[in-house]
Amino acid sequence: TGLELIRTLQDHGVHQGISVHMECTVLDLLKDGDRVIGALGYWRETGRFVLFKAKAVVLCSGGVGKAWRVTSNSWEYTGDGLAMAYRAGAELMDCEFTQFHPTGMVWPPSVRGTLVTEGVRGDGGILKNSEGKRFMFGYIPERFAPETADTEDEANRWLKGDQGARRPPELLTRDVVARAITREVKEGRGSEHGGVYLDIASRLPA
Repeated sequence: TGLELIRTLQDHGVHQGISVHMECTVLDLLKDGDRVIGALGYWRETGRFVLFKAKAVVLCSGGVGKAWRVTSNSWEYTGDGLAMAYRAGAELMDCEFTQFHPTGMVWPPSVRGTLVTEGVRGDGGILKNSEGKRFMFGYIPERFAPETADTEDEANRWLKGDQGARRPPELLTRDVVARAITREVKEGRGSEHGGVYLDIASRLPA
């Protein structure tokens, strides 16, 4: 996970003698002509500004997940890094390509944005619209058809370990599943809270 990546990088950095500044938010990069020479930030606990001078700057930051109403991203992912890079003269590429994790909580508000791992669908969770229809069978792209079950019977056989069966369509790539959910909602077949239903009850023993 992202947290483990951060923890590992931080541990390696500390062991190499690199200073780690916690609870510090960088606001902008500082330039001298066309050269970046440092960064301006502030300490979140006190609100005091801090200036970092550097011979070289490597900018690594989160994405723009908080631009969307529902997201599992941290509150920090507001695109600040992209904005700083742009203001410093960097060329931004492919910013429109944002990956969405297709399943997460939308209701109640206290859990909005909580991620529901693909493992739930891998263990048999199925996506249904407001009509109770398992809709992913209608969204199988041609390129994935050879490896994706096109009937509920075949999908169920795969879940039971049948090596000759193909994977359920709920396990298609994130972009395919996310687009399918979005279309169902936009065409009026979503839940009252703007999502669809992830049904795991059908996998419970009778």
